[in-house]
Amino acid sequence: MDFVTKEDQLKCLPSIPLDLLRVILKDLYFFETHYDLGFDWREYYEHSKILGCNLKPGEFEGALSALQVVVSWLLKNNRENSGKFTFHNILATHSSLEEDDINDLEADFDELLQTYPGYAMLKTGLQLVDVDWRAGITVATDSSSNINIPYVQLKLTFINPQTGCTSSNTLNLDYQTFAIFLKDVKKINGLLATYN
Repeated sequence: MDFVTKEDQLKCLPSIPLDLLRVILKDLYFFETHYDLGFDWREYYEHSKILGCNLKPGEFEGALSALQVVVSWLLKNNRENSGKFTFHNILATHSSLEEDDINDLEADFDELLQTYPGYAMLKTGLQLVDVDWRAGITVATDSSSNINIPYVQLKLTFINPQTGCTSSNTLNLDYQTFAIFLKDVKKINGLLATYN
């Protein structure tokens, strides 16, 4: 519960305009659930100054860092394990945000959990059950420089063993990206072989 030690920083959240705070929450969620995304507080600090926020850079960075700790903790501790530590309760207890603002942020966070499950998908143990692929060459496009370019289309099918529901994702990769993907799969296979 690292967020308990961040109470002073969380107390700075009310100084950040709510609309900007909602954008920051969404971006922090994506940063925590996607390993390939970056998050730079300075970009948001500049926006906050334009919107009239009077926090100093260190205070602003601390507030965002504290909010990131809350988001990270909640994603790693699903609702069954978090007990009284819900998004609403954490902010109501450790920040000085108004109740309506907390409700708005909680609604945004819940919507993110439903729309982009992130860690929740991993926690349910989704299993890859099928990979379908096809190769092709682009013969028609709006750009003549893209004609005769080879591509690989991958369709990955997952199943949630708890619910039995399946879902699919389709990826279109150019040849170079596919070669990198294949290299990474071989590397992962090698790492997994060391654990068996």
